[in-house]
Amino acid sequence: MNNGWGFLVDEEKGGRLLTLDTSSSFENLKAMVCEDFGIDVSMVNIELSYLPSDLINSIYSPPVIITSDRQVRNFLTYVKNTSTQLCVSTQASNIAEEGTESPNKEEAPMESDDSSDMESDDAADMDSEEDVEVPDSEDDKKCDKEKINEDGVCFSLVDVVKKGQSFSSKTLLKAAFEICAMKHNFDYVVARSDKKVWYIRCSDDDCTWRVRAEGLTGSSYFIIKKYVPDHSCAASNRKGSVRTVSAKTMGTLIMHKYETAKEGPRSNDIIQYMRMVHGVEISYSLAWDAREYAINTVKGIPEKVIVVDGTFLKSKYKGVLLVATALDGNSSLYPIVFGVVDSENDLAWNWFMRQLNVVIADDHSLAFVSDRNSSIAKAIARVYPQAHHGICIHHLLNNVVTYFSGKGVAGLVAKASKAYRAADFRKVFTAIFAISPEIGQYLIDADVRKWARCQFPGM
Repeated sequence: MNNGWGFLVDEEKGGRLLTLDTSSSFENLKAMVCEDFGIDVSMVNIELSYLPSDLINSIYSPPVIITSDRQVRNFLTYVKNTSTQLCVSTQASNIAEEGTESPNKEEAPMESDDSSDMESDDAADMDSEEDVEVPDSEDDKKCDKEKINEDGVCFSLVDVVKKGQSFSSKTLLKAAFEICAMKHNFDYVVARSDKKVWYIRCSDDDCTWRVRAEGLTGSSYFIIKKYVPDHSCAASNRKGSVRTVSAKTMGTLIMHKYETAKEGPRSNDIIQYMRMVHGVEISYSLAWDAREYAINTVKGIPEKVIVVDGTFLKSKYKGVLLVATALDGNSSLYPIVFGVVDSENDLAWNWFMRQLNVVIADDHSLAFVSDRNSSIAKAIARVYPQAHHGICIHHLLNNVVTYFSGKGVAGLVAKASKAYRAADFRKVFTAIFAISPEIGQYLIDADVRKWARCQFPGM
């Protein structure tokens, strides 16, 4: 550039005023920018940069890009003695990659003075259901999402996704729209979902909002082929049904945070992350489930877990109820099969497992959890030789307390069972043996590989 570096300002977006102090981190700054501009970082990457005023006219001095806490402190030190603009640039992210040949990059300036108060600034065409193409110029005709009236005046989500936008996997495509629906208070119905097509529409049958994405042959990528961004339904119709982000979706978004860290974010951290980065409020229990999903996936714990158990029937017919239960997509208990037998024995459990095998095939990624009933163990080994078998820690703890008066040791046993690292497990297990050798031996006899997370062969 012959006249030196400069920023192209998006005057429509305008500026914002942010207040920073010396303790502000890079993540704090990004979170404030995203919140003020309504930026969803699952859809775009943001870049923060500034031009030192004494170097603006030099063609050899490009903008200084802020990428760390140290660089934030450098910026604050610089603006104590002068005034400059902080530029916010957005570009398609890896989660929601642009399908166009040259993705647009928007830049918005942020003014800063010596008090460290900063002024900051802060995307789809589509075919209709009848495949009538909407001109590209419609991208600029964005309805204000906040101005929704009860008469059904449309609000548009063109700044969320675009026709032609690609996603590296179907999981990320679904994640984008789950967050979109929760953030903008509506629900949708999945009309079709397979390896080739993912088609959704507003839960209101009369609404025009809909999305059709198609998978690329020989690839995991999905591309949005058709998109009607306008909701024509009344706002009152949407209040009764709002989609919630699933634990699996959130777990997928935060999974990378557990790959190298010893523990990774806790539930409260996840709540804050979803609030600041994605602009949605979630419950503690949902954050907990998301954390468990992320950790289990990273650690390689089987996703297909079936709990089997039996309970006595107290009606006049007596007998025993056998049941196999799993978790559904909302992390709620879902009974798969059940049956009534005379008693829990080898014959009864073998029959039950054979009936279960009709709907759930044997697989090395499958894991069963049960109490220490020997008939269950035999039936699983016979009907599901590839699957893994673990012992329910709650049953084990009950036995420790009931038969060994080990109430004071139960907490250590639970901690040992949840340890991810073998070194941590050995440390706790040594403490258990020191307190009660009898309980330690019982736990060894129960087979450590079946109740200790770090020893479980299914991991």
